[in-house]
Amino acid sequence: MGFENDILISYAHIDEITVDKNIEGWISKFDETLQAYVTSKWGHKPVIWRDDRLQGNDFFTPEILSQFPKLKLLVSIITPRYLESEWCKAEVETFFEAAQQTGGISIENKARIFKILKTPVELEQQPEKIRGILGYQFYKEDPTSKRIKEFKLEFGKEFEDLFYQTVDDVAQDIVLLLKRLSNPASSTTVSKGKIYLADTSEDLKEYRDTIKRELEDEGYTVFPNRILTLVFDKFESEVEGFMKDCSLSIHLAATEDYGIVPGKTEKSIIVLQHEIAARLSSTQNLSQLIWIAPASSTLQNGNTSQQDTRLVNFLN
Repeated sequence: MGFENDILISYAHIDEITVDKNIEGWISKFDETLQAYVTSKWGHKPVIWRDDRLQGNDFFTPEILSQFPKLKLLVSIITPRYLESEWCKAEVETFFEAAQQTGGISIENKARIFKILKTPVELEQQPEKIRGILGYQFYKEDPTSKRIKEFKLEFGKEFEDLFYQTVDDVAQDIVLLLKRLSNPASSTTVSKGKIYLADTSEDLKEYRDTIKRELEDEGYTVFPNRILTLVFDKFESEVEGFMKDCSLSIHLAATEDYGIVPGKTEKSIIVLQHEIAARLSSTQNLSQLIWIAPASSTLQNGNTSQQDTRLVNFLN
């Protein structure tokens, strides 16, 4: 297909700024770590293009635009500043259009645009072309203070470990696509089967990510492979579409978090996905596995909110 570069890292330059000149910028550290992980897993050093080599309006020249059809993958570092950059948004739009002509925007259940969520950004604020793409979250919410903590090495070993682990997840998915794009005839993988891993509440996200990682490492194809639409009618049809070819659906539930409630219904996504799977299990070969997180002391003492009670009643 005439590819010349493997990866373009698209980012807002302000996100490279550090509070200490002796600390390496976050983008540079991400770039360096990603290159090392991809090299070790792929066996080849990837050609990574960073747009810090471009100057001013040069991005919009025909010479620069002509490079996008020769690019295999785009890595977008999503931050509030990224969304304000016309330059960054143009990179997403241009690559999206080019990818459709060079093998498609998705290959083997994976999008060729990798959405790196460095900081929280509302879904509706993200570039329209990538809203439905699943992202790699580089931050977590402190359960006590509810403050957001980014995966920065200077925040200590816990966040350092989370940074490296998440970059490793990105690298594994990138290598899968690089192999496919480099040698389409010989690198197609055979899936052991399709599994629906239900979206869950925020407090169980890390558990879900671990399960997804292990299933994919074992050779299973995991759905959903895009962000579900939080409008009841569309949500239901999308879930059914993903489940129809699956042999197993896995559901994680925390009794203290009812989960997100899509519009036009009072039921949370946790409840809805379970009900859809239960309905489909009677018409197709779909088994269900439900795991309920242990209740905390507040729940055991009966000090639950109305929202908590609804999920408890449902699970019982």
